[in-house]
Amino acid sequence: MKLGVIGYGLRARTFIENNLLKPEPGLRIEALADPRAGEYAGEFRRLKQDPACYHDVDAMLAAGHDFDGLLIGTRCDLHTPLAVKVLPLKIPLFLEKPVSINEAQLTELEAAAGAHPSAAVTVSFPLRLSPFVQRARDIVQAGELGTLIQVQSLNNVPYGAVYSQSWYRDTSITGGMFLQKATHDFDYISHILGEHPVRLVARSVRGRYYGGTKTAGLQCRDCREWRTCPESPYWKVFKLNEDAGIMDKDSACAFGEDLHGGPVPGNEDASSVIFETASGIQGLYAQNFVARRDAAERGCRIIGSKGTVRFDWYRGVFEHIRHHGNRTEVWNHPRDAHGGGDIELGADFLSSMRGQPTNRSPLQAGITSARVCLACVRSSRQDPFVATNLHSQSER
Repeated sequence: MKLGVIGYGLRARTFIENNLLKPEPGLRIEALADPRAGEYAGEFRRLKQDPACYHDVDAMLAAGHDFDGLLIGTRCDLHTPLAVKVLPLKIPLFLEKPVSINEAQLTELEAAAGAHPSAAVTVSFPLRLSPFVQRARDIVQAGELGTLIQVQSLNNVPYGAVYSQSWYRDTSITGGMFLQKATHDFDYISHILGEHPVRLVARSVRGRYYGGTKTAGLQCRDCREWRTCPESPYWKVFKLNEDAGIMDKDSACAFGEDLHGGPVPGNEDASSVIFETASGIQGLYAQNFVARRDAAERGCRIIGSKGTVRFDWYRGVFEHIRHHGNRTEVWNHPRDAHGGGDIELGADFLSSMRGQPTNRSPLQAGITSARVCLACVRSSRQDPFVATNLHSQSER
C-alpha cells in the first residue's frame, strides 16, 4: 500500500513508524509534502523508505501518485484547509487533531464533510480507542453503573512547559490548550457516555506561572539563568534526569513578556470546565500545565447510582467499584503511547487503506469535540462567576 504524507512533524513521524510501518511492513511512503522535506533523508534511509519529496501539497497531489491513504500531520492551523482540499479525492485520510482551531474553520470543515459524506476519515483520537476507555464504555453502556450522575476528569500534564517554550506558544497556530489537550478528553468522555456536553461554563488561568518580565524572544541558551531555571533543558536533563525532548537548546523562555503581551493571548497555566449532557449528567474537567513528576495524572471517574469506574493512564490502573457490594475489580495496563490507543488507531487507518473502514474515530467525532472546545474558549473569555459576598481574612 502507498501512503502520502502532508507534514512530517514529530507526531506524524512517530505514529507512522510505530503504528503503520511496523505492523504493515509492506507499506510504502510514496510521497511527502513538507517545506522541510530535505531534512528527513537520513530518517527515510533508516526506515528503508524513498518517498518523492515536494515542498508544495498541490504539486504532490498533481504528480499522479496512486495513493491508498493520505496522512495530514502539519501544524494545527493547516488541518482544516488541507482536509477540505483532500476530502473530494475520496482517499482514506488520517487527520491530526484538532480538526479545526476556530469557528470559521469548523464551519468550513463541516460543509466539506457534508458535501463528501462517503470520505473515510480517521481522526487522531487514540484515547477513545485505548483499553481503559473501551472497558469503561462497555460497563456504562451495559448499565452496570446504574443512573449516571457525574463525570470527573483530570489532565495534569507533567511536560506543560513545552506549550510555552516551543512553537506551541503561538495560539494563532494551536487555538489554545482546550483545542490542544481537552479535545482528546471531551472526545473520550463523550465516547464513554454516548452523549456529549450541551451546556458548559469554563475558566482559564494565564500568567500566574508562565510569562513574566524576561526579554521578549529570549532563548534558554542565551539566558544567564540557564543552569538554575527549573524550566531550562539543563535543569530537566541534569537535575531531574529527564529527556528534554523537543525543549532543546532552542527552547524559548517560559517567562518572557511576549507570552501574554501580544494581540493573541498565550497558553493557559490551567483551565476548568463544568458541563452538562442532554440527559442531565454533570461533568467536571480540569487541565493543568504546571504539574510535574509524580503529580502527573490523566484519567476519569464516572459515578453512577450503582457503581463508579475510575482510571488513570499514568498509573496504568482501572477500577470498577460496586457501591452496594463488597467487590472492586482492578485491571492494569502498561503505560504506553496514549494508553494503548495509538496501535488501535493505526490498525483502523490501515483497514481504511485496504478498503475496509471501521470508522471508530470518525470525522464527526473531531468536529463535535472541536465545537465543545470552542465553546470552552468563548465561555472562558466571559465572566460567569457569582460573588460570594464574603471577604478574605486579609480584608477583615
